[in-house]
Amino acid sequence: MGRKVVVELKCDRCGRTEHSAPDGRTDNEPVFECIYKGKKLTFNDLCSGCVEVVATHVADIVREMKKVSPIRKNETRNKAVEKLTSSKTTPPPIPQKSPGLGEKNAAPHGPSQRS
Repeated sequence: MGRKVVVELKCDRCGRTEHSAPDGRTDNEPVFECIYKGKKLTFNDLCSGCVEVVATHVADIVREMKKVSPIRKNETRNKAVEKLTSSKTTPPPIPQKSPGLGEKNAAPHGPSQRS
């Protein structure tokens, strides 16, 4: 019977325990590390499912944007907000509910004229 060396790891993201072939990393080397706005996120071990999820999210973040980003200048936004808040016009009236087709053209109730 053959023997195989495996590594048992516990996922830092979901808590699942998984056995896999050794990947040659040292125990102190994290699989994923991210620092954003002073907050640090580190995963030392990730299961195969979480590796795919994290890789997909990172790929989404770093992919090239194909559309032009919307205008984010504060002066343009402030002018639009001022225009909306300073207008003294009244909102349009709410349309009245019109009778449905069933109410307008409904057949009278009673015995059928069929023979």
